[in-house]
Amino acid sequence: MHHYDFTLIHINATDEEAHQLNYMGKKQAIEFIDKEIIGTVLQELEKSYKDNYRIIVCGDHETRSTDGKHGFAPVPYALYGKDVKENNHSNTWNEKICNNYPAQASLSFLQSKIKP
Repeated sequence: MHHYDFTLIHINATDEEAHQLNYMGKKQAIEFIDKEIIGTVLQELEKSYKDNYRIIVCGDHETRSTDGKHGFAPVPYALYGKDVKENNHSNTWNEKICNNYPAQASLSFLQSKIKP
């Protein structure tokens, strides 16, 4: 990662569990990814880059566990790292905003969270 400005890690486990209508498997996959992958990546970023990094954790699309199909619901995400403003007002960013302004809201919101 020392040679690149951007790294993408794509994990398909939650999508596959949802396609199988296995909501408990999807939940367990999320928990595993959070602890074993994201946790490990964050530890390494802190060790190697101190405060000089940003990370965004998100899905690429919704997959419903009820019918196994892809949907168009807004995808939640977490943004953390250098120059990211803390958001103690989570009620100002919600699914309704995403539904009303999907692409613009996401991009504007992310830009507003990174200090100039």
